[in-house]
Amino acid sequence: MGRSDGPSPRGGVRIGSDGRIGAGCVLEGSDGIDIGPGADLGPRVLVVSSGHDLARRSLPWQGGPVRIGANVRIGADATVVGPCVLGDGAVVAPGAVVVGDVPAGHTTSGVLAAERRAAS
Repeated sequence: MGRSDGPSPRGGVRIGSDGRIGAGCVLEGSDGIDIGPGADLGPRVLVVSSGHDLARRSLPWQGGPVRIGANVRIGADATVVGPCVLGDGAVVAPGAVVVGDVPAGHTTSGVLAAERRAAS
């Protein structure tokens, strides 16, 4: 999902060479998803690059671009919500929920940065 002529000029999904998208993945690219070379998204991964300001009644659209670096591994049933950057070589455990940045070479599981998101 997502197009360059949608609500954001960054819209769309771009994937580098040798990237792999598993069966049943959903990529919502309204504000852009960049997937680096050699990245591997397991089955049923959800990547969301937009949202809404839940503090407002009208729920206006908000962008949240997602950058998935080179050789990133995202396990089955994980969810990635932008804005965020998953650094090169990062690993997201199966079933994890990522709502913030993951540094290059790090592994994350559970719910990442939920406290930061709730406070902002």
